[in-house]
Amino acid sequence: MFRSFSARNFRCFQEFKIEPLARVNLIVGENNVGKTALLEALNLHCLPSVTENAFGANFLRGASGSNSAIWRELDWLFYAKRIKDEIELQSVHDAAGKSELQVRLVQPEERSLLPAKANGDSQSDLNVGATTAGLNELTMVYKDRKGEEYTSRARLVPVESISYSSNIDPLEIKFSSSSIEPFGRALRVLKHLRFPEAYAELYSALVEAERESELLPALRALDLRIRRLELLYRGNLPVFHVDIGNVPLMPLFHMGEGITHVLSWLLVIKTYENGTVLIDEFENGLYYAALVDVWKAVGAAARQSDVQVIATTHSWECVLAAHNAFAESGEDEFRLHRLERRDGDIVAITYDQEQLATSVEFGFEVR
Repeated sequence: MFRSFSARNFRCFQEFKIEPLARVNLIVGENNVGKTALLEALNLHCLPSVTENAFGANFLRGASGSNSAIWRELDWLFYAKRIKDEIELQSVHDAAGKSELQVRLVQPEERSLLPAKANGDSQSDLNVGATTAGLNELTMVYKDRKGEEYTSRARLVPVESISYSSNIDPLEIKFSSSSIEPFGRALRVLKHLRFPEAYAELYSALVEAERESELLPALRALDLRIRRLELLYRGNLPVFHVDIGNVPLMPLFHMGEGITHVLSWLLVIKTYENGTVLIDEFENGLYYAALVDVWKAVGAAARQSDVQVIATTHSWECVLAAHNAFAESGEDEFRLHRLERRDGDIVAITYDQEQLATSVEFGFEVR
């Protein structure tokens, strides 16, 4: 598990450090203070061989368009678009040592990349500009706790063969890595079960281990009618269904987004042993009265799988529920971190369970 994490020149973070991190961490703070950016930085750091995550972070924020437009959005990964400076993401772990990721970007000279045909020249020179492709590169250099170094890249290059009679993007993004497997284990859990095949695979792993019944208590905390969970196919896609007693098996998505969120978190936590799970806006779709039971389920699953959870929230009810859930557990494994701006920088103020209890007792604002 991470004990501390720092970011330099990433998104809104010029220089930032958060410590100490515990098994379960809840991030609070005003809008635009960096809560989601922190999860993005952690996701990049944990999976530095998956260069696609740099583009995925912008995609989830709404970036789209041609490959060249998507590439230009990479500027915004860098603090104040300072692409001449490297992004540095560093973590210190339970065991001795630290790991570090450096991200560098060289933006394209778009006209030098476009094939000659785009400017009305002869079609015979479709590959002009290919020699400059190496200059248009996102590079991620990762150094692990043993000092081993790995490099992953993304390049914006001309499509090798293209017909201008069609609306094909003349540029493409190619990825490469010096390692086949990711160097870390992390998953940023998205809202809704957007990738049903992936979650079906996680559920199948629990079924094979005869552990699928572990999911029911948390689901029943949200709806007592739920008797069992089943995975059925509708068309070519796996769909989770629930038995609520007096109607045919019901697709889970008809039960509301909160219950699908909780199922996705638990599936990941229970199968990502020794990993890191990142959850944005924990409280979304959840009734406040169920939050204590949900936090208990998340904490128990994280403990069992030796997983570290880092989540964000805007909700005071969510903070109180987490505090109460972990106070009852008797385990010192929860930290609240408030992000705030001070003199132009973003800092993290950390509360352990005793400090948070004092703040709650006296009504101090910790969001």
